[in-house]
Amino acid sequence: MSVRLRDGLWQSLANGIHVWLSYAAMEYLFSSAAPMLHTEKVLEEAQWRGTVILLACYLVFGAAIGLLAGFSMNGARELPLKEFDRRNRKLLILLMAAAFGINLVLSPSQPGKPAALLAGVLITAAVVRDFGKAGSYRGISSSPAAVAICLILSARLALVNWKTLPLLLTVPITLVAAAGQVMFAVFAIRLALGVRTGRFWNPVLDHCMIAATVIAMVFGPGTASSIQAKVGKPPSQPAGKSSPNIILLTMDTVRADHLGIYGYARQNTPNLRRLLQESTLYTDLVAASSITLTSHATMFTGLYPRSHGAYKQFPGFPLGRPLADGIPTIASILDSAGYHRVALSANLWFLGQEWGMLRGFEYSWTPRPMPLIEANHAYLLRSRIGQFFPDPPVANDLYASAAVNAATINRRAITMLDQLSGQEAPFFLFLNYMDAHWPYHPPAPYDTMYPGRSDRFTENDDEDAALRNHVDCDGEPVPTGYAPHAVSQYDGSIGFMDLQIGELVGYLKQNGLFENTLIIITSDHGEALGDHGSLGHNASVYQDQIHVPLIVKYPGSGHGGRVEDRVSHVDILPTILDVAGLAPRSDLPGVSLRRLTSKPNRTILSERHYGPCQTTGDNIPEVQFAVLRGSSKLISSSNGVRELYDVANDPGEKNNLYPAGSPAVLEDFLQEWMRSTPRRRESQQPLDPEQMKRLRSLGYLQ
Repeated sequence: MSVRLRDGLWQSLANGIHVWLSYAAMEYLFSSAAPMLHTEKVLEEAQWRGTVILLACYLVFGAAIGLLAGFSMNGARELPLKEFDRRNRKLLILLMAAAFGINLVLSPSQPGKPAALLAGVLITAAVVRDFGKAGSYRGISSSPAAVAICLILSARLALVNWKTLPLLLTVPITLVAAAGQVMFAVFAIRLALGVRTGRFWNPVLDHCMIAATVIAMVFGPGTASSIQAKVGKPPSQPAGKSSPNIILLTMDTVRADHLGIYGYARQNTPNLRRLLQESTLYTDLVAASSITLTSHATMFTGLYPRSHGAYKQFPGFPLGRPLADGIPTIASILDSAGYHRVALSANLWFLGQEWGMLRGFEYSWTPRPMPLIEANHAYLLRSRIGQFFPDPPVANDLYASAAVNAATINRRAITMLDQLSGQEAPFFLFLNYMDAHWPYHPPAPYDTMYPGRSDRFTENDDEDAALRNHVDCDGEPVPTGYAPHAVSQYDGSIGFMDLQIGELVGYLKQNGLFENTLIIITSDHGEALGDHGSLGHNASVYQDQIHVPLIVKYPGSGHGGRVEDRVSHVDILPTILDVAGLAPRSDLPGVSLRRLTSKPNRTILSERHYGPCQTTGDNIPEVQFAVLRGSSKLISSSNGVRELYDVANDPGEKNNLYPAGSPAVLEDFLQEWMRSTPRRRESQQPLDPEQMKRLRSLGYLQ
């Protein structure tokens, strides 16, 4: 019986969709699903949308190619429908292989490309060989998924950098293992249903498996991203049930004067404002440093950077020295006190295991977004499709170098809190949000919430990084329009974090955890947004980089307050020990914020060790100290430069009063402090090249 045109077109349409969704599924398994199985990578919400967009593109393309193939097979309509279907499907698989090969030819030239092309030709030849076989022959061309994965894996292996081959092999090994489990399941289903197992390809099961993979592409990332590890065994010496829970949340790279609760014109912190009705606002917190590693090390140890030693130092530690093993941290102290300890951090550059910051936590999670489109995957068709879409998650995968957003951290935090709230022992939960850190990509509607955004500066992060490098390292002026753009995106990012803090606090209240929990919300350092002709941080110890927020909700507190006294990151650990009912430590320079007494002459310090452009031989100061007492602030640099400001009347630090401002008291204090403060310089292994590459991606070293 000949095939009617309408039936042939419908059959070809279905085959086209099936073939291209099969390719999409295999591409997704290779580039996203398999890496997520053996790494701490996740797909963010925006990337889920990008995955659906890619899937829709393949679906539309498959339908169009299917219809064209149906029209082109006029001569085959005299064949039985089954034979027409077989040839049509193999023709579409051949077209898929050809499209893959054409994209490979057009992709950037690199070593191994001829071998990749040869592999593609051989696979295509196998499809052509099968094309004319009898209907009962089941060769490679019977399965579009098999052809797709052969094309992808052969191209990747041919283009591989052989130095990274052992790591890369984990992807196909993972795929083979997963495929083996799927095939075993298929075999078991067939056996249970009495289906003949002699044939490799079964149309119904093939369609079902592809459909299941497509569903996983749409809904799976959310499920996979929420798979949680369990907290460890109960502490051997559990704390009393009345001991308070503790949450320390750092909003990475947030300066105090860009928050509405600190008098900023843009009211971007409504949730923090509500929290202040039951919390204490500390208006003058001085960060220990202007870089993540050093400030967090101070918060975790209660020591100034000079004592804990986790800072940049040339030539051995250009990106920073990890925290030494022998120094007690919040987590290790609370471990001995019977607390569960969980750390969830978006900052994968300085808060990972290799830096010693997570020592003492029983569970930690420092995820990295899974790029949808990677530079070394240019041979994949998704890279070609992505060029035609303005949607950033597809066209310019911002997540290849950025961190996960606060919503991702919150989802994991709430799941972990579900577990922790059911435990006998109290918990210490450390959270880190990274949204306000460059490259400033707040999600909608926060990306357009504040005026100043310019498309001129949103297209390419690499160009933006080069621009910032020219400003900070070459002394070029900040381009016209850049500062308003950066401020609009920075402020929007703070607004998005504020939303997530509101959701976290709402969860704590709804689940009865708020009352007996110490909540400390702060930042590690600020950010220059054109201030003093600078962009970013770790460039100085000016106020834009070391004046950061601090909100503390004490257990049982039912009213808000405001403290004007100057405080420091060194006060956070003593505060936690005090609230937890643990003995104070006499070797710490800080004081408990709960027992803070007004001391107008209290002197606070901040340190910066090597800047973002630092190399030996430059006339850039290796070390800067900021010494603050009362309204006076002395900046002492190792290259001999001195600055003195009245920060009460000159918060922008524009009028240098040195030496007329009588800085002798502050200089004498600094000299005595440096003489009497112990230095800790224990030997640590330098970071490996991959870690250094990740840190350079955010401009920490040029």
